[in-house]
Amino acid sequence: MFFGYDGTVLTSRSPLRMPWHRLDLEPAHLQQLPRYLRRFPGDFSALQKALFVLFVMLKFPQSLSRIVSEGLNKLRP
Repeated sequence: MFFGYDGTVLTSRSPLRMPWHRLDLEPAHLQQLPRYLRRFPGDFSALQKALFVLFVMLKFPQSLSRIVSEGLNKLRP
C-alpha cells in the first residue's frame, strides 16, 4: 500500500487481502478523501476549499482546529 501525490491510496494488489479479518478490500474502499478532494490543496477552487472544511468537520472534527490554525498562520505576513 502506498499513496499517490494527490493522496489516492494505491495498492499493488486488488483486492487487498486481510486474512486475519477474513476481508478482501478494494482500493476504492480504502480512500479517505472523496475523489473531488484528492488533489494538492493549493490547487483547490473556492468551492473545494469550502467542501474540504465541511468534510473535515463531519469526518474528522478533532482535526478541524489544527487545520484552521495552520491555514491562518499561512495568511499572516
